[in-house]
Amino acid sequence: MENRPNKNKRKDEGKNSSSQLTEYKKKRFFYVYGNYHSYYNYRIDQALDEDPRMKVLRKEWFEGKNCLDIGCNEGFITISIAQKFACKSIVGIDIDDRLIGKARSHLKTIAGVKEAIERNKQSAEEKCKVNADEGEDINLREQSYEGDDRINELESLDRREQSYEDDHRENRFQVIGSMKQFSKVEESTNNSEIICKKSVRDRISVLSRDCVSDNVEGRVGDQCLLERVCFRTENFIQESYSEFDAMYDTVLCLSVTKWVHLNWGDTGLIDLFAKIWQVLRPGGILILEPQPWKSYGKMHLVSEAAAENFHNIIYRPHTFRDILLDKIGFRSMERISAHVPDSTAGFNRPIYMLEK
Repeated sequence: MENRPNKNKRKDEGKNSSSQLTEYKKKRFFYVYGNYHSYYNYRIDQALDEDPRMKVLRKEWFEGKNCLDIGCNEGFITISIAQKFACKSIVGIDIDDRLIGKARSHLKTIAGVKEAIERNKQSAEEKCKVNADEGEDINLREQSYEGDDRINELESLDRREQSYEDDHRENRFQVIGSMKQFSKVEESTNNSEIICKKSVRDRISVLSRDCVSDNVEGRVGDQCLLERVCFRTENFIQESYSEFDAMYDTVLCLSVTKWVHLNWGDTGLIDLFAKIWQVLRPGGILILEPQPWKSYGKMHLVSEAAAENFHNIIYRPHTFRDILLDKIGFRSMERISAHVPDSTAGFNRPIYMLEK
């Protein structure tokens, strides 16, 4: 008889939780895995050219290296890293196939515009060189008039002058025509830049104009962006990895841990960290941006699984350091930034670097 009130209380709690979840579903459309389709619209201030997290990342973590971006969303920061830090390769993965489709579209747009700009510049340079060569030919013809036979030169002076004027007039028209073409090329280049800005809005419009370093081993800067960046749909938690899959020098896991935690619980979180360790080469690094615990409570009703896992979570974010160093086996963990400048409200989070 004494246990009956407790049983009734648990039933009431279950009913309340179920009713809360139902009301939550009615009120809003939500993304169970944090796979927001307008993520960068509110994550990055529209006045900024790039993701503010780029300011705290270091070039030596990416330059000439093979990288993996887990939970890449629409791929903006993935492409930005490839452009700014000249990585050898970078793979962006996300659980949402539609987001991967958008990422591929952005990549093609940015890469296509860059190639068009470079092609137009090269064409303009070639035309300038042709004009310079034509000018040298005119000088050579003028010098050929300075022969030793002055008598013959005087006798045919009128004929040569007339010929020279004709040649000069023809070359002049060629130069004017070339300059008009050059003007069109320059205008086309400027238009390409405008198109690029509009295609990525105010988020990372500078991507198509960024120049990557040519001093990287293997001349990474000369490789086509499409050869260095790729995107694929993948649920990293459900993939199987072994010690033979250590293929990456750098792995990014930015604002992902909460969604893994809510959907797969503590077991899923440990799997995430363990698999990252497995795919990293010895000496490789993990760039980690975990969400704070208070943000869990706001989103724990996105699904029944998330609501259940939320109440059973033991490993809260303040324990991640011990898990990563003691249980997973990372050698060191450094907080590279306590806060990220220019972050929008709710996204000013610490970022960590761990070394395998």
